[in-house]
Amino acid sequence: MTMTTPTRDSHFPYSVHAVAAPPGRIEVAHVAGHAFAASVRGHELTVDEPVEAGGDNDGPTAVELFAASLASCVACDAVRFLHLPYGHLIRR
Repeated sequence: MTMTTPTRDSHFPYSVHAVAAPPGRIEVAHVAGHAFAASVRGHELTVDEPVEAGGDNDGPTAVELFAASLASCVACDAVRFLHLPYGHLIRR
């Protein structure tokens, strides 16, 4: 996969640079019961179910991890947005 990064855009007049390379390969392996191990860029994540749902509670559920990934994505974008020089948009 090739990532192209625009340097100028009429709707976004500031330089845009990729912060990181694409995630590459994501591997998921069954560990035991309801537990899975996911490997992303060398980081290992454990996904499991709570005891009352038949798991061992060794990690967040897949849905919890999905929600956390969306929330952290929004938070990262908000931080990037707040660090951009938008002073020209503020009326004085």
